[in-house]
Amino acid sequence: MQKTINRRKFVANAALSAVGLMLGSKLDGATAEKDAKMSSYDIMKDVMKYRKIDTHMHAKEANFAPMIDIGERLGIQKMVMVNHAYPPFPGMDAYRAINNIAIAAVKQHPERFIGFFTLNPNYPKESMEEMKRCLDNGLIGYKGYTEVKVSDPLYYPIIEKCIEHKLLVHIHSECDGYFRRKYDISVAPNASLPEDYVIAAKRYPQAVFEYAHIGTGNDFEWACKVLKECPNIYVNAGASDNEETLIDTVLKHFDENKIFFASDGSYYQAVGKILASSATDAQRKKIFWDNYVNLMKKGGHNVG
Repeated sequence: MQKTINRRKFVANAALSAVGLMLGSKLDGATAEKDAKMSSYDIMKDVMKYRKIDTHMHAKEANFAPMIDIGERLGIQKMVMVNHAYPPFPGMDAYRAINNIAIAAVKQHPERFIGFFTLNPNYPKESMEEMKRCLDNGLIGYKGYTEVKVSDPLYYPIIEKCIEHKLLVHIHSECDGYFRRKYDISVAPNASLPEDYVIAAKRYPQAVFEYAHIGTGNDFEWACKVLKECPNIYVNAGASDNEETLIDTVLKHFDENKIFFASDGSYYQAVGKILASSATDAQRKKIFWDNYVNLMKKGGHNVG
């Protein structure tokens, strides 16, 4: 146990130094020399040891060079682009423009990017038309935000089409469980909570759901306990908040074969928290690569 704590503390203390190495720049108080003095542990060797698919990243414009660069530096071979609209939610023309970014990514860099499309369920007819266009242009999954809850009947046609085409249903999630109830943390009124996922997953056991960024500002232990009752719900470990205990807690309460590596734009933190966890080498390989590749293969999508 002591070895795990020391390793975790080292990774946390060395984070800024590692960023300097990865980004090719020196940060105040964080240099490669200082990092070398701290320990003989070669963090970048460990970083590059594992193949990785980032199952949750965004691009607001069709400029993909920075993401490809950070992927090269962190050994992220594939990136799943899951762009979406933000409230107040626009009409479908804006969704088409958002989807065009993912389409451009997979067409320009098919070896690097996997593209998902987004829709506004409040426009049922237009959403079905847009889904067809996106599938025809090489996108292979669905990303939803907080337009409506995933358990809302407005989602039924989208989920049913995703089942038909064997597409992963990737939905944004927010605060939940004990944390929400005790502290009255406000969330978007239509944000999908773990309970909403379970309702949808039980209604559609043939569908496959990805609970987005289980580590972002929520009670992730509660979420795991709620979600694990449904075999067709997976989680990604992406987070713009990066709790130190996230990976160990999720592994304690959730199936290790249903956890995906993800950054949500916090690239080096996403890698670091897995390396700093108590996960075994076999578990890291599953989270970084194998789990997602194996799931997508079941749907006929060879992404690895």
